[in-house]
Amino acid sequence: MVSLFHKSKQYLWALLKVVILAFVFLFIYKRLSQADFLTWEHFKDSTLFNLNESKWILVTCLILTLINWVFEIIKWQQLVHSVSSISFNQAARETLAGSTLTFITPAKIGDYGIKAAYYAKEQRNNILAANLIGNGVQLLVTLFFGAIACCYFLFSRDNQELKNIIFITIALGICAAILLYLFRNKKMVRTEISVVSVIKFAKSFKTSIQQNVILLSVLRYSCFSVSFYLLLCLFGGNISFIEAIAPIFAMYFFSSLLPSFFIIDPALKGGIAAYLLSFYAVSLISVLCAALAMWLLNFALPAIIGSYFVMTFKPQKAV
Repeated sequence: MVSLFHKSKQYLWALLKVVILAFVFLFIYKRLSQADFLTWEHFKDSTLFNLNESKWILVTCLILTLINWVFEIIKWQQLVHSVSSISFNQAARETLAGSTLTFITPAKIGDYGIKAAYYAKEQRNNILAANLIGNGVQLLVTLFFGAIACCYFLFSRDNQELKNIIFITIALGICAAILLYLFRNKKMVRTEISVVSVIKFAKSFKTSIQQNVILLSVLRYSCFSVSFYLLLCLFGGNISFIEAIAPIFAMYFFSSLLPSFFIIDPALKGGIAAYLLSFYAVSLISVLCAALAMWLLNFALPAIIGSYFVMTFKPQKAV
């Protein structure tokens, strides 16, 4: 009977893997097939169509994507150090598998689930806490630079609609912070962790690890921002880097506060960026192409690579 149950569990897990991968590739296909603006004519007309210059930008973006994910892998390795000392390769497996499930679940639920499943049951609460700390620090970095960008827009742009959007977003952010404080001792569903316990766990990290996590988060944010600007230039966005900093930072600020599936990330970021960059007369086609290319490089590509690790994943058995 136990053997039959174990076999059934294995078959169900295999089926779940197939379903997950089917969803990942289906969503990638649908997103690409719906991108009507990426016809050859549009691409040729809107792209910085100089082969040498375009090649240089694409190679740079690919290198930045690789560096970005190396930073994320090292950051995860640092975060779990107090729970388990893992190799760079193991951290890469867990991070890329997480990126695949993040792709089709809201609020990174899949990422939290599969990373915790790599560890023994008694370690999972700390792993969840470590993941929350990593994502929390990345969010705080995004909000910090984004808030500076929003302040710039408030004082440099005489546009009441934009000001209203910024004030409403800040008000919602303050409300969210108040709710977090009020429910700081409330345990999360099916876990033993709360906001207070996560903060306590973060304080238990060595100072060097805390500094490394913050530094790696800032470096990742820099990679994202520079990549988006380069792709914007590639697709004909006529704007200087200095001018583009504020709208790019503000785009990440607004999009980070809106819960969504990663499969609609290009539409979300593209829409926000198109609105913000319209103040600089950047064409819609350039922004949408840049947002889609950014999504392909930083989310779709890692999700495809991570699908291998999802297929070969074996959950940690309870001791």
